[in-house]
Amino acid sequence: MQTTDPHSREAAAAVAGMAETYGWTPSPGDVVRCEPPFVGGITTGVVRATNGTYCLVSIGEDTLAYYPRELWWTGERVEG
Repeated sequence: MQTTDPHSREAAAAVAGMAETYGWTPSPGDVVRCEPPFVGGITTGVVRATNGTYCLVSIGEDTLAYYPRELWWTGERVEG
């Protein structure tokens, strides 16, 4: 998601810097890349919930559970 709001860009840069330094922890709204089971390939989804062990990721009309280590953050977020 591209924005021209300087505050949003500053916040995104801070999040990226913290992830680079401390490692990324999935949170609701993060756009991630993942491998859906039985389909193959890599697709994009949105983290909807986390519980410390699993992340629920919406991919199209499906919601699947992943370990955080199975997700790659795209650096983007969505709201809602």
